[in-house]
Amino acid sequence: MSWRHPSKARLLEWLETGTVDEGLYVHVEQCSRCADELEALAEGDLSVDGALAALLSPDTGLEARMSARVASAMRDREDLALMISVLGSGARTARILFDPPPTP
Repeated sequence: MSWRHPSKARLLEWLETGTVDEGLYVHVEQCSRCADELEALAEGDLSVDGALAALLSPDTGLEARMSARVASAMRDREDLALMISVLGSGARTARILFDPPPTP
Protein backbone atom coordinates (compact mmCIF):
# COMPACT_ATOMS: atom_id res chain seq x y z
CA MET A 1 0.00 0.00 0.00
CA SER A 2 1.22 3.50 -0.78
CA TRP A 3 2.10 5.55 2.28
CA ARG A 4 0.94 8.78 0.68
CA HIS A 5 -2.77 9.40 0.53
CA PRO A 6 -4.14 10.86 -2.72
CA SER A 7 -5.33 14.44 -2.64
CA LYS A 8 -9.00 15.32 -2.73
CA ALA A 9 -8.42 16.82 -6.16
CA ARG A 10 -7.16 13.46 -7.43
CA LEU A 11 -10.14 11.63 -5.92
CA LEU A 12 -12.55 14.18 -7.45
CA GLU A 13 -10.85 13.75 -10.82
CA TRP A 14 -11.46 10.00 -10.55
CA LEU A 15 -15.13 10.58 -9.85
CA GLU A 16 -15.58 13.11 -12.64
CA THR A 17 -13.64 11.34 -15.40
CA GLY A 18 -13.99 7.72 -14.35
CA THR A 19 -10.36 7.04 -15.24
CA VAL A 20 -7.90 5.96 -12.60
CA ASP A 21 -4.43 4.48 -12.55
CA GLU A 22 -3.79 1.10 -10.96
CA GLY A 23 -1.82 2.54 -8.01
CA LEU A 24 -4.69 4.78 -6.91
CA TYR A 25 -7.20 1.99 -7.27
CA VAL A 26 -5.09 -0.40 -5.16
CA HIS A 27 -4.50 2.28 -2.51
CA VAL A 28 -8.21 3.09 -2.14
CA GLU A 29 -8.99 -0.63 -1.96
CA GLN A 30 -6.56 -1.06 0.97
CA CYS A 31 -6.97 2.28 2.78
CA SER A 32 -10.23 2.75 4.66
CA ARG A 33 -9.53 6.46 5.19
CA CYS A 34 -9.28 7.12 1.45
CA ALA A 35 -12.21 4.83 0.68
CA ASP A 36 -14.35 6.81 3.15
CA GLU A 37 -13.14 10.07 1.61
CA LEU A 38 -13.99 8.86 -1.89
CA GLU A 39 -17.42 7.72 -0.75
CA ALA A 40 -18.09 11.09 0.92
CA LEU A 41 -17.06 12.90 -2.25
CA ALA A 42 -19.26 10.62 -4.38
CA GLU A 43 -22.30 11.32 -2.20
CA GLY A 44 -21.72 15.08 -2.32
CA ASP A 45 -22.68 17.62 -4.91
CA LEU A 46 -20.18 17.62 -7.79
CA SER A 47 -21.01 21.18 -8.86
CA VAL A 48 -18.29 23.82 -8.74
CA ASP A 49 -19.43 24.91 -5.27
CA GLY A 50 -19.54 21.32 -4.06
CA ALA A 51 -16.15 20.52 -5.54
CA LEU A 52 -14.57 23.60 -3.94
CA ALA A 53 -16.15 22.81 -0.59
CA ALA A 54 -14.84 19.24 -0.80
CA LEU A 55 -11.34 20.37 -1.78
CA LEU A 56 -11.10 22.96 0.97
CA SER A 57 -12.58 20.93 3.80
CA PRO A 58 -10.14 19.27 6.24
CA ASP A 59 -9.31 15.59 5.89
CA THR A 60 -11.36 13.02 7.75
CA GLY A 61 -9.98 12.53 11.26
CA LEU A 62 -7.72 15.60 11.11
CA GLU A 63 -8.79 16.82 14.55
CA ALA A 64 -8.05 13.45 16.20
CA ARG A 65 -4.63 13.19 14.51
CA MET A 66 -3.71 16.76 15.50
CA SER A 67 -4.81 16.15 19.11
CA ALA A 68 -2.69 13.01 19.29
CA ARG A 69 0.37 14.83 17.91
CA VAL A 70 -0.04 17.75 20.33
CA ALA A 71 -0.42 15.36 23.27
CA SER A 72 2.70 13.47 22.16
CA ALA A 73 4.70 16.70 21.85
CA MET A 74 3.59 17.80 25.31
CA ARG A 75 4.66 14.45 26.81
CA ASP A 76 8.03 14.77 25.06
CA ARG A 77 8.53 18.23 26.56
CA GLU A 78 7.65 16.99 30.03
CA ASP A 79 10.12 14.11 29.65
CA LEU A 80 12.83 16.50 28.49
CA ALA A 81 12.19 18.85 31.43
CA LEU A 82 12.44 15.93 33.86
CA MET A 83 15.70 14.74 32.29
CA ILE A 84 17.21 18.24 32.49
CA SER A 85 16.12 18.49 36.11
CA VAL A 86 17.72 15.14 36.96
CA LEU A 87 20.96 15.99 35.18
CA GLY A 88 21.08 19.42 36.79
CA SER A 89 20.62 18.07 40.31
CA GLY A 90 24.14 16.56 40.29
CA ALA A 91 25.72 19.95 39.66
CA ARG A 92 23.64 21.56 42.40
CA THR A 93 24.56 18.78 44.83
CA ALA A 94 28.27 19.16 44.05
CA ARG A 95 28.02 22.91 44.60
CA ILE A 96 26.39 22.37 48.01
CA LEU A 97 29.00 19.80 49.06
CA PHE A 98 32.16 21.51 47.84
CA ASP A 99 31.48 25.24 48.07
CA PRO A 100 32.33 26.61 51.45
CA PRO A 101 29.43 28.09 53.36
CA PRO A 102 29.32 31.87 53.49
CA THR A 103 31.04 33.39 56.45
CA PRO A 104 28.83 35.42 58.75
